[in-house]
Amino acid sequence: MKTFEFVYDCEKMFSTIVQKELSKMNIQGATLTDEGSLVLRDAISADEEQEMIERLRVYGVEEIIISTETLIEQIKSYLKMEISRGSLRSKKMSVLLTEKFGYTYPHLSALFSKETFTTIENFCIF
Repeated sequence: MKTFEFVYDCEKMFSTIVQKELSKMNIQGATLTDEGSLVLRDAISADEEQEMIERLRVYGVEEIIISTETLIEQIKSYLKMEISRGSLRSKKMSVLLTEKFGYTYPHLSALFSKETFTTIENFCIF
């Protein structure tokens, strides 16, 4: 009997699995964020969405549903952390938020303002 030991990159495995399954479904224009979010360029039907979720579930990948309130709290926490690190001096806030959350800045800004009654910029000032 021979035993093999492997070292593997979980992020690369996840990315490969998602890309292969989406390819099988002919879904184009997908981007994976560093946080494990999948952003689709084009809308898909509810049936396609369900099929995608089921295909990924076979590999142990589960969908997390994030409420708007949770997203806003994550944005606030992230901004506080980046302000304390001084990251906003080296990169634009819009770029940091887009990279972190996988949504466009106008979308995040609109959600933030709608829920908090202030802008992201004003939140950062205070």
